[in-house]
Amino acid sequence: MSLHPTKTRIALLDEVRAGRVFRDAIGDSYISGDRKVNAAIREMQTAGWVELYVNKSGDYWRLLDAGRAVLAAQATRYRVEFTRVGRNHNVPPLETDPVDGPNHLAEVIYRYATPHLRSREVDVVVDLTKGTGYILCGWNNGGTFTVTRIGVE
Repeated sequence: MSLHPTKTRIALLDEVRAGRVFRDAIGDSYISGDRKVNAAIREMQTAGWVELYVNKSGDYWRLLDAGRAVLAAQATRYRVEFTRVGRNHNVPPLETDPVDGPNHLAEVIYRYATPHLRSREVDVVVDLTKGTGYILCGWNNGGTFTVTRIGVE
């Protein structure tokens, strides 16, 4: 079975790579316990993109070589424009090297933004479907940004 790598499937593969998709005791699959993904994960399993990894407590799904290849083929460059980072309202835009998903992009933004912040408790949240994101510093808003896709490598 051949699947087209839609945005939804790519996002689910990224969640599988991050280790957040599991199967519960009655056989339903979830992303971090809040979103059921039975049909999508079964399609990916049939296509040879993922497999159930039963050696880890909780029966987590993991990528196979075909799934990693799908993610690698979708590696995209982005332009990130910051409204502000911490107290700095003049942070230059970031143009990334190819990244393969929102989690990887969040890591790149984290490395770019932390030198502009006083806090070392930093978390970056990226929503590629909306093209936005924000930086959390402890309990405070450390800034916001927009994300624009430049192109696939």
